[in-house]
Amino acid sequence: MVNYLMTNKKLPAELPQAVNQQSRDGKISSGFPKHLIPKEARCKECDYVLSDPLLITAKGRILTTTGVVEGISTYRRSCLNCGVIYRYQELEDGVHNFDDHIILSLHLCLMIRNALQEADVLLRDTLEAARWCERQTFKGTVSLPSVIGMDGEDRITTLKELRCREDEEENILLKEPFMFPFQLQRDYEKFCVEAVDKKKMTVFTS
Repeated sequence: MVNYLMTNKKLPAELPQAVNQQSRDGKISSGFPKHLIPKEARCKECDYVLSDPLLITAKGRILTTTGVVEGISTYRRSCLNCGVIYRYQELEDGVHNFDDHIILSLHLCLMIRNALQEADVLLRDTLEAARWCERQTFKGTVSLPSVIGMDGEDRITTLKELRCREDEEENILLKEPFMFPFQLQRDYEKFCVEAVDKKKMTVFTS
């Protein structure tokens, strides 16, 4: 069943525009379905008929970027021959079934995924840029970002703090663990040519 979900039901890299729009507007237009029933009628393992929908909960919730839709009913079906259970997972409805009780709008899923990818890019590029700096000879001094010396948990916490702050002044302070401070302008320019212009890295410098 896991292989079936991963092959046929996983969130694609890019969603069709109509599906994304449905997910974005669902709460406003009452477009989300109230009863989430698996659409499979026959077992993908043995091709036997599936049971009638069985209610899991009538108190499910859809989380969106603007609020929560209450009173969602989720169902499952099971194969009457081999017993494989089928959960609701229909991306064309604009939602992702997290655990049968919590449902995420696809628009929210994409926002979360983009935020995680952006955080990963920042850390990855900072580490790669630091390795490049260690192989160079600069005319002045350059300090490597303090995030380099952090353990995994501290790095994640530092990234979360940076992403969760909207205040510009506080955001500048939270960028410091990722900052490459250069003593000389010529060294700064050398770094920017390599890291930013050539390799298109996401890095912070001063």
